[in-house]
Amino acid sequence: MDVKQPAAWGGKFQIVLTIFSLLLLFFFGSCGKDDPEPPVELGFSTDTHLVVEGDQATIQIQLERAATANGTVLVQLGGSAVYTTDYNTNPSGNSGSFEVAIMAGALTAQFSLATVNNDEYQGDKTITFTLTSPSSAFGLGLRKMLSVTIQEDESQSVANFQTSSAAVSENSLTGITIQIPFSEPTKGPGTIAVSWASNSASYGTHFTTLPAAVSNTLTLSVANGATGSSLTIIPKDDSFFHENYVLVFDITATSGSVKIGTNKKLTVTIQEDENPSFASFSNTDGIIGENSTNGITVPIALTIPASEVGTVTVSFTSSSAVYGTHFSTTPAASGSNIVLNIAKDATGSQLTISPIDNAGDNPDRIIFFTISGGSGVVRPGGNINYVLTITDNEPTLQRVLISFGGASAPLVTGIDTWNHAYTNIPDAGVSWINLSRADGNATPYDLTINSPLTPQPLGTTTGINSGVFPDNAMKEYWYVPGPSQGISRSFSLLQLDNTIQYNIRIHGGTTFTSPDGRNTMTISVNGDQKSLNEITGNVTQVLQWTNINPIATIFTITLTDTDGGGFCPINAMEISWYTD
Repeated sequence: MDVKQPAAWGGKFQIVLTIFSLLLLFFFGSCGKDDPEPPVELGFSTDTHLVVEGDQATIQIQLERAATANGTVLVQLGGSAVYTTDYNTNPSGNSGSFEVAIMAGALTAQFSLATVNNDEYQGDKTITFTLTSPSSAFGLGLRKMLSVTIQEDESQSVANFQTSSAAVSENSLTGITIQIPFSEPTKGPGTIAVSWASNSASYGTHFTTLPAAVSNTLTLSVANGATGSSLTIIPKDDSFFHENYVLVFDITATSGSVKIGTNKKLTVTIQEDENPSFASFSNTDGIIGENSTNGITVPIALTIPASEVGTVTVSFTSSSAVYGTHFSTTPAASGSNIVLNIAKDATGSQLTISPIDNAGDNPDRIIFFTISGGSGVVRPGGNINYVLTITDNEPTLQRVLISFGGASAPLVTGIDTWNHAYTNIPDAGVSWINLSRADGNATPYDLTINSPLTPQPLGTTTGINSGVFPDNAMKEYWYVPGPSQGISRSFSLLQLDNTIQYNIRIHGGTTFTSPDGRNTMTISVNGDQKSLNEITGNVTQVLQWTNINPIATIFTITLTDTDGGGFCPINAMEISWYTD
């Protein structure tokens, strides 16, 4: 069915339709070909550009599309290069900027750059061109700044020390001038910075320089056309000896027309002009008793009075004396070194050595002292060695050890020296002279056989040298030959000292089995007879005589058979005494 709209609604529709038509006419009218186009963007074709000093260049400004109208863009100047001094532009940029014209229809615009050539080395310089303030038809693109490097066409002069080392005497009034030649005359001014270092010398105290140093650096000014530079080192003289001062100079920096070469280090020695005081022992050796209460003073002389303070170091070694146990010193030692302080003007020093007494018998102690060092104004001299002997004050035990047997009996070895009374025919008159002490020194004592004895390899041993004497001393023996009981044989020790009391120990032992199962050792010394009733397998028992004196410098040792079935052997013997 037909629905009729109210008349009022039809009027409203007509109004809406009219407005819509007007909007369409406005929209299509604004898109007509007479509307203005967007600005043309412009910028440099690159971010950087290089030009050699004295050359020219044309700088292009590119447009994204052909210019729709004539226009301009402003170019601002900047960078380290100075206008008219280092470069010029066309158009002129005297005011710090210039305008570049843009022609309608053009795809590029440009301006020219002319660099100024000079004869000085000034290093590379930069110009910055910045686009700004384009006219209304144009806009700025991304590359609105260009950096141009003006490359220096002169070279720097190379600075090297003329030599790597030099020396100057401490007492030189003018010092030493150090030359720094250049590889070529400089093209423009410059500077050279020279730094110094030393482990021993102080600026102002031990040396000065021309030019003066600030902190540890000297700055040398270099003029245009210079062929080199130099610095002067002036030592300061003093009145005392010391080690040479060593200074190390180093070209650490340059500027302007100079650059650092490869020979940039120089070692300068300030040579000492005074002599040291040489320290020497006044004596080469000394001797002191172990029980000395005052010790011994060892003087050390100086060749000349000490011009300043110093020290002397004395070192010591000993295989028989221990510091703090057997001796001490004044001054006290630290480790194996003694340091003596030397005062100014001193002519010498001294060392006191004090032995430490003990109650035991010991060999003499020997200590070796050496002047091993000096400091300050003192150095070791010629006689730097001193030997001190500390003699023992207790009686010294001396021993003579004798082993008996046949000619092929085994030798007794070890730290003690043995006398080997070895012979296959121990008949009367057989002798051994100048018997040795256990320490290896000879004695005037002799051994001689008075009546025949017999050797026999039937001694008994422990296998581990644990008996009263070593095994080899007990393996063989002399004995009294038979056949009858009560037979005696003897030998004598001669050239003894009647004033000395001796101690004698005699061992007898055998593996021989006697018919009655027993062997008896009966021995007398100068008639004083002692016996062991059973010495079969004996390794520990001995006959002993203590504190006995010889008769007419002789001890006669007599062996006697006392049992018909056994026999009396002598395997080893010790005679001992004390000496002061």
